[in-house]
Amino acid sequence: GDAAAKRWWHAHGIWGEESQFEPATVCGRNALQMTPNDFGLRRSFADYLLSRQQYEEAIEHLRWCLRRASGDRRLQQSLDLATKHIEQRTPVSAAPKTDHRVR
Repeated sequence: GDAAAKRWWHAHGIWGEESQFEPATVCGRNALQMTPNDFGLRRSFADYLLSRQQYEEAIEHLRWCLRRASGDRRLQQSLDLATKHIEQRTPVSAAPKTDHRVR
């Protein structure tokens, strides 16, 4: 559990330093699978996801953390920020339709 999680998290950091964000994300997820109740790891991964604009996944982890540290203002601010970014996105179906016909 813990030893494997540390190795996965170390790999996450190496991939991130190399700007290889897809494998870094996979390694972060694997680390959390090994130690799903590690508050610090989950919080760090949420921060990483926010930095990569992966707001939906970050929100899951931020909410998990807030259930365990409800008074943490920084966590709440991060959750509010991620939620705001998602709310500002316009769904494709709501975008105005453009008439591309040749006249």
